[in-house]
Amino acid sequence: MSGTSGASGSKGGSGLPGDSGTSGYSGTSGFSGTSGTKGNDGDSGTSGTSGKSGTSGFSGTSGFSGTKGTPGDSGTSGSSGESGYSGVSGYSGVSGYSGESGYSGISGYSGVSGYSSLSGYSGISGYSGESGYSGVSGYSGVSGYSGISGYSGESGYSGVSGYSGSTPWVRSGTTITQTNANDNVAIAGGDLILPKTSGKGIQVDTTTPTFGWKDLVGQLVPATGGPAPTLSLYHTSGIQLYSFTTSDKIEFIIYHMPHDYVPNTDMFMHIHWGHNGTAISGSLVLTWSVTYCKGYNQAGQIFGVPITVTQTISTPDVATYPRWGHFIEEFQITNVGGDSTHIDRGLLEVDGLLIVGFTVTTKPTITGGSVANPFIFTADIHYQSTQLATKQKNGPAFYT
Repeated sequence: MSGTSGASGSKGGSGLPGDSGTSGYSGTSGFSGTSGTKGNDGDSGTSGTSGKSGTSGFSGTSGFSGTKGTPGDSGTSGSSGESGYSGVSGYSGVSGYSGESGYSGISGYSGVSGYSSLSGYSGISGYSGESGYSGVSGYSGVSGYSGISGYSGESGYSGVSGYSGSTPWVRSGTTITQTNANDNVAIAGGDLILPKTSGKGIQVDTTTPTFGWKDLVGQLVPATGGPAPTLSLYHTSGIQLYSFTTSDKIEFIIYHMPHDYVPNTDMFMHIHWGHNGTAISGSLVLTWSVTYCKGYNQAGQIFGVPITVTQTISTPDVATYPRWGHFIEEFQITNVGGDSTHIDRGLLEVDGLLIVGFTVTTKPTITGGSVANPFIFTADIHYQSTQLATKQKNGPAFYT
C-alpha cells in the first residue's frame, strides 16, 4: 500500500544503493526501499470525505436557491497526506522499469513506488457532498392568490322557471299542446283548444279549484182564470211589478238545461223579492212544484209527478228587510238519487227541461206601503258551469 506514505519515512536509507538490486526494493521504492516505506505516504488522509459537499441544501424552493449546501468542507484537504501520494507518482513506478535499467533491480519495483500509497486514496475525494439536495425545487412561491376571481356576479335569477305547468307544454309549429293525452289543452292559430270530455272545463281559484256558478233566469207567467199576482206600483212612480197576496200563483217557469252545465252537480232555486212597506213582520211562505225530463225522447224518460217543496222566509222587521230592498232566498232542488222534495241530479243533462210553478201560501204583514203585499221580481236557478259549450249541438252524445 505504499504505506500511509506518511512520515515520508526517514527517506529510508535510500535503500543501500548497493544492490541497486532490488534497489533495496528501492525499498520497494515505496516501500521505496522501504524508503521507510516512504512512510506509507500517508493515505493522503482520506482526503477527508471532502465533507459531503453538504447536501447542497434543498435548492430550496427554487425559492431560496437552497443554501447551496455548505460547499461541504472541501474535506479537510486530506492531510495533504504527507505529500503522500505524490503517490502514485509511484507508478512513476513502473517508471521503475525505467527501462529495466538493469532491472535497476527492477528498480526494486521502485516498489510499485510503494503504491506510493495509492496516492493515499486521495481521500475518496470526500463525497463531493451529495451534490446537495438541489433543494426541493422550492415552493415556487404559493403561486400567489391569483386574486379572488372576483364575484363574477351572482349569475342572476335565471327567472322563476315559470309555471312549467303541472303538465309540460310542447310547441309544434304554431300549436302549443300539453303532453298529457287525458287532459290535452292546446293553443293554435290564436285559439285556445280544450278537451271535449264531459265534466272538463275552466275552474276558478288556484288554491282550491272548482267550477264557477251561473244563473238560469226564469220568466214569471202568472196563472190565468185563478188567483194571480197583480201589477202594482213598486216605488213612488214609474215601474209596476207583480205583487202577491195569499193563494196567488205562478203557473209555470220553464228552464232549459244549458250546454255548459257540469254533469251530476246540484242546482239551487231562488227568488228575488222586495216590499215597499214601512213595517214588516211574520213570514213569506211559498209552495213549489218542480218536474224534469231529458230531451231527445230517450227510453223511459218522461216528466214525472212534480216534487213539492215548501220555502219559508222569516221577515222579523223592516230593519232586517228594509223598504224597497232586494232580497234573495235560496233552497236546493236536487240531490243524489232524488226524493219527494228533490230531483235526482244524475238525470240532469244538456237540453233537458225543468218546469217550475209556485203559490204564495202565506204572506208577511206589511204596512205603510202602496200595497200590503210582497213583490216577487223573478225566480232563477244557480248551477255550476264548465264555461264551455258541448262539441255536439244535439244529444244525447253531446261530448263525442
